[in-house]
Amino acid sequence: MRACLLSFLLFCSSLFCAKAASVYIGALVNTESRVGREKKVAIEIAARHYNSSSSSLLLSVREFSSSADPLEIYTKARDLMNWGAEAIIGAGTWPEVAILARLATTPTPSTPMPFLVRMSYPNSGEPRCLSDVVRSYNWRRVIVVYEDDNYGSISGVLPLLSDELRAGGSRIDYHIALPPWHTVSDDDAADTVRRKLSKVFIVLRSSPELAVHLFKEAKLLGMMTKGHVWIVNDDITALLDSTDLSPSFISSYMQGVVGISAFVNTTTSFFRDFSSEFQQRFDQEYGTKGQQPGMHAVRAYDAVHALAHAAAGRAEDRSSVALLEGVLLGNISGLSGSISFTREGGLPEEGRGNSAFRVINVVGRSYRELGFWSERHGKVKEVTGFCIDVFREILKHLSYDLNYEFIPFRGSYDDLVNRVPLQVIDAAVGDITILAKRAVDVSFTEPILSSGLAMMVPLRPNHTPWTLAKPFTADVWFLILATLTYTAGVLWYLERDSNPEFHGTWCVQLGAALWLIFSTIFFAHGRIHNYYTKTVMVVWLLVVFILTSSFTANLSSILVTEKLGAVPPGSRVGYDGDAFVLKYLKDVLGYKERNIEWIRSPEAYSEAFKSNKISAAYLETPYIRVFLSRYKDFTVSGETHRLGGFGFVFPKDSPLATDFSQVILQLAENGALNNLEKKWFSVTLSSSPTPDNKRKKESLSLDSFWALFLLTGCTSTIILLVFSAHSFLPTKARAAAVSFEPLRQSFKKVWTATAKLNEKRESLKSSEQQGSGMNSP
Repeated sequence: MRACLLSFLLFCSSLFCAKAASVYIGALVNTESRVGREKKVAIEIAARHYNSSSSSLLLSVREFSSSADPLEIYTKARDLMNWGAEAIIGAGTWPEVAILARLATTPTPSTPMPFLVRMSYPNSGEPRCLSDVVRSYNWRRVIVVYEDDNYGSISGVLPLLSDELRAGGSRIDYHIALPPWHTVSDDDAADTVRRKLSKVFIVLRSSPELAVHLFKEAKLLGMMTKGHVWIVNDDITALLDSTDLSPSFISSYMQGVVGISAFVNTTTSFFRDFSSEFQQRFDQEYGTKGQQPGMHAVRAYDAVHALAHAAAGRAEDRSSVALLEGVLLGNISGLSGSISFTREGGLPEEGRGNSAFRVINVVGRSYRELGFWSERHGKVKEVTGFCIDVFREILKHLSYDLNYEFIPFRGSYDDLVNRVPLQVIDAAVGDITILAKRAVDVSFTEPILSSGLAMMVPLRPNHTPWTLAKPFTADVWFLILATLTYTAGVLWYLERDSNPEFHGTWCVQLGAALWLIFSTIFFAHGRIHNYYTKTVMVVWLLVVFILTSSFTANLSSILVTEKLGAVPPGSRVGYDGDAFVLKYLKDVLGYKERNIEWIRSPEAYSEAFKSNKISAAYLETPYIRVFLSRYKDFTVSGETHRLGGFGFVFPKDSPLATDFSQVILQLAENGALNNLEKKWFSVTLSSSPTPDNKRKKESLSLDSFWALFLLTGCTSTIILLVFSAHSFLPTKARAAAVSFEPLRQSFKKVWTATAKLNEKRESLKSSEQQGSGMNSP
């Protein structure tokens, strides 16, 4: 079995028998695959760890490729023996291990491989896990596909899988044994797959090469569509995280595949230290960042320590028999837990209860976890979520290892909390609201997430055909038109004699005046000859600038603002069934029980609002954030009523509650809690649309602009009067009227300064546009 074939063979070597303080270990690994690379890095780390604290361990690793023939593997093993290896760790498939076993001793019918020690449980839990997956989906008839070889590596697994399926009410229709992929050409291999396949359910054993061809042909035959189910073992599932199967291949040919993968407990401090060093070494050697060690690496690490401890414990006897006895009698604590062996050279039967698998489903370019399976409990749904992530993050920061097991609970939150003092469970982890009533008999941790009770209401768009007119009230629009008309008339009167554009028929003069006044809205007006006109235009430009800015800002606000649905007095409100929420609605907020509706699922809220069954819903704020991430047409209205937050439950005065609370505070201070919150809650209540029930407040009224209209009206009127008075003076008196000259000079300075400011602004805009154009690719 590929997933379990981490084994070691022991040899008698007289070359180094005088050096009792040393042990010589060789390793043969296929570094063309990710699994082989994992094992190599783990073996090297284990040797270095052992040498840092104990007697000398000498390690020599020989690498080979997937295309290596038996003779090449045999030759490399011989090289290790000549080097002085007392044991060889064979991290490969069963045929590869069988080749090594021939080197150890001459086989007999009773003991075909007496010096072979397997780092695996008898037959593994893989067949039982596969059977449970089949049974969980009520599939009754399956077909098994596997890659056959001359060593009978599948012979012990098929009967067990058949028995497990039969016990669950399913059966194997027939077996499809494909030849070893390296023994056939590509064309023959493709023909073999096409000829054999009909409806395949379980791939029990496969090389990476076979997996690629198998799924390509299945896709061509239309067997990756609905109605065809593929279940693969760890041989193929392990490839999903490697370079052996590219993301494009996975997305094109493996959609919907269900697989199982050996589970590794990553919560112990021992594993975390190993994982950190493993990732660093794996990146240095193979250039792959963030590569987490799997069960293959864990078993490889433990194999080195099992050999090293056995060698250190032996006396003067340097024989392979003595080393084998030391291994079989040893009992060490490794990465995978307690390690001991049977006399037959395998892990003991009673340890199978510790074996576990993840159940995954291929989606897109990767996969998602469907659940968790263990020998002890069978298939348990995978536990995920914000609270679970916080719990696991806390475990990483405790100064001790905490063994735990998640048990699903279906019932009320009060019942869950009550099970802790009754000693039915040791603790409760989840979205449990901290309440004074609940804290009487249990100890809560510090809150992992703040919460409050808020009212959620539906939104409706605040857009109408007259939306563009809404930034101003009708009074303001009337004054804008009146002021514009009045100012246009003043400009015509001031410019009609000195400006050639204002000569001609009355239609031409009216058009020139209107064009001049309208063009100021876009700050692009024509030439002005009269200083009196320029004075009027300065004030008018100021008014236009303020009005256009106000219009743009208020229109933007209106377009993004949503209108809350009205909540009439006495209307029905929904809640999620929590007893304390119902009590709060009745006792604190004053709702009658007949006006309170229990909504049983998140999807039901949307339907209840659409059918007018409820007008509002009261939920705790974390649930509202989750709801708003899925449904966009709702928001929070009114006051948020503060609650105690979410916390974990422990027995009264439990030291665990104190330790957990201490770590929770640390996670809050270093930002870890905030990062987890961002991961699971994509919506914050502050980012939800801001409601406004008073439509009149959306439009700017005359109260905001009366001073502005008064300024421009008075300015135009005063200039008109001054100009008229000056025009009625006799020519000589007009020429001698020096009293107007200082005023004209002042107007000229103001106009010139305004023009220069305008030119400077246009120049800056032009420079910015040229700069952005040069920087663009």
